[in-house]
Amino acid sequence: MGDKNQKLLFGVLMTLWLFAFAYQYFSSEKPERVPLTYTSGKANVKTKPQMREGQTLSVRIDLLTQKHELRITQPKDIFAPLHHPVFRPDLNSPPLPVPVPAPVPFTFPPLPPSPTPEEIAAEQSRQAKERSRQEINQFRYLGYLSSGGTARVMISYQNQLYMVKQGEVITGTFMLKELNNNSLIIQDTATQVEQSIALSESQ
Repeated sequence: MGDKNQKLLFGVLMTLWLFAFAYQYFSSEKPERVPLTYTSGKANVKTKPQMREGQTLSVRIDLLTQKHELRITQPKDIFAPLHHPVFRPDLNSPPLPVPVPAPVPFTFPPLPPSPTPEEIAAEQSRQAKERSRQEINQFRYLGYLSSGGTARVMISYQNQLYMVKQGEVITGTFMLKELNNNSLIIQDTATQVEQSIALSESQ
């Protein structure tokens, strides 16, 4: 059934195409035919224009001798390039001066405020106490001696030996401020700096 339907459809399409072709062929207009004016075997002679009766030919000599001035309002260079010219610097010309920026004025930073007399005195006292502590740390306890109810201790300082009791000056401004069974206290009378030394450290 499929093949029969395809053949039938093909036949119908062919019939329609033939009818359309025949209608277009018979309904189109035929091209118009124009007879030729040239006859073969004859020379083609151009006809001269006929002059009217009483008309003569004349030549205007004045037009030939007349000078015409050609005025050019703005000359134009026909060889000039269409694009804009590219600027090329002249290598022989001196270089353009380079602008130098104006110098920035230098301003000194403000000086710190000078210390007050109280600050100067406090700083001097701090430095003196620091030196005093360094010197007291050089004292070394060497021994203990008790005679007649009076206790004395042997102390070394800068390779020197001292035998002193409580309240005596060891050297300079250093004195043995206090002495007991366990420790002794050395004081710098100038700065009031004190240092405690245990009596058992040399045993």
